[in-house]
Amino acid sequence: MVISFGLSVKEIEAAIKEVKTYKRDLNYKVKRFAELLAEEGLYIARTNIAEYNAIYSGELIESIKTEFQGSSETGSTWIIYTDNEHAKYIEFGFGFIGSSSPHPKTSVIGWKYDINKHGEKGWFYMKDGEWHWSNGQPSKPFMYMTARDLKMKVNDIAKIVFR
Repeated sequence: MVISFGLSVKEIEAAIKEVKTYKRDLNYKVKRFAELLAEEGLYIARTNIAEYNAIYSGELIESIKTEFQGSSETGSTWIIYTDNEHAKYIEFGFGFIGSSSPHPKTSVIGWKYDINKHGEKGWFYMKDGEWHWSNGQPSKPFMYMTARDLKMKVNDIAKIVFR
């Protein structure tokens, strides 16, 4: 944006008004940009859950939400999250199988696989009134992939908002 003006009081006041309008519009656009990124991230996260075939009852996919976390004069913060207690086991995997197919960031967060040393023997567990056997599950990093996929869309969304 270029603002040119002369040195008269009237021209300086007009330039100040133009700068204030630009600032207000820019603040709105930054907030809208963050909101659109969150909306796209929500869509991507839910799509990733479906693509990983991580839908058992629909709980996980329904638990993915966006939330506005407040704003400042220069921007805003949105988060994409799940409060589903099982989400971390889907994201990072678990057991012997999980250790064979770990999450891309496992070492960063210190996630432990097969901490009970079940190994290939696995274990039995009760679900929906029936006994099931497992020796783990591979990582299905739906949120990690959401961050990666959303990062690739930042420029496209910015072009829409800031054109």
